[in-house]
Amino acid sequence: MKELERIITVGRKMGGSRGGEIQLEGHEAFLTNIKRSSIYSVNSDEDLGTGTFYANQALINAEKVERRDDKVWFYWRESGVNRREFVPNLEEFKSQMMESIKKKATKQQIKVPPTLLDVLFEDLLITKLKIKDNKLIATQIRSDGSVGFENEISLGKGLIKQESPDTEEISIFTGDLTVLKPFVEDGINLGFSKDNPLTVYIPYSNGKVLALIGKLEYD
Repeated sequence: MKELERIITVGRKMGGSRGGEIQLEGHEAFLTNIKRSSIYSVNSDEDLGTGTFYANQALINAEKVERRDDKVWFYWRESGVNRREFVPNLEEFKSQMMESIKKKATKQQIKVPPTLLDVLFEDLLITKLKIKDNKLIATQIRSDGSVGFENEISLGKGLIKQESPDTEEISIFTGDLTVLKPFVEDGINLGFSKDNPLTVYIPYSNGKVLALIGKLEYD
């Protein structure tokens, strides 16, 4: 999957009729969902282009993206013809997003196997996460309370032992985490904080992702 295609695909999974908002600034991409429950910063080895737009309005097979005045232009070639399409350039949000990351990202993080995203049911709205006895425990319950699921994943397997402190349980929107699947290769780093959002850091072969996923204040 091309890097720009991967980013637009993630944005389209953020819900709503228009998907998430995406801002491209060269080798950086910034994404947020419409309900603003999560923000994502992508630092890529590739030049992604420029412009701010809704994911569902983006041309997923574009070869170039360029901000020109109040429009974002997508360029591609098809059947020997150079083609172009434009959409509105939205208000930029990079500065506010980076300020939130600076203030709220948790530096101490715990490496979690990528299997976490494989065992979660994406149709269950809420996921509860906590670290206990060097294990990550992920709990999901159907909205009517009739059925519940609990997954326990051991941490620090292999030659290098990882001793992770116990954390309080936090609740997040499941989709805010599982939307990151296209970036996950080796593992996910989670940062738990009592008062701040869940920090997610994912290094991958073409770059890195840093995300803040809002904690919910209800059970």
